Amino acid sequence: MIDKIFSKSGESSVSIDLWVKAGSESTCVSGYDNWRECIIVRVKEDPVEGKANSKLIELFSDYVGVPEDHILISSGKKSKRKTITINGVDIDSTINKFKSLDKR
Repeated sequence: MIDKIFSKSGESSVSIDLWVKAGSESTCVSGYDNWRECIIVRVKEDPVEGKANSKLIELFSDYVGVPEDHILISSGKKSKRKTITINGVDIDSTINKFKSLDKR
């Protein structure tokens, strides 16, 4: 269940576990992986000089509706497996934005 990958990390912060596929054909939130227990994200940019990480932050800023400076890669900056922390959001509304991924 998708709720497992979200955790409250402060009064108005949420952490989300991701699996990032850099160098993809497009940039999108593409689904939920039950086995890895994370959201799958495709990023068109290659993982060179932080370009893929920058695009990831831009994507989640648009997807969740917060400024880019409210999003931090809290672990996995040089890995496919990442955890991001989004500040200025509550956990319930953030989970609701991703609920449709659980049905894929």
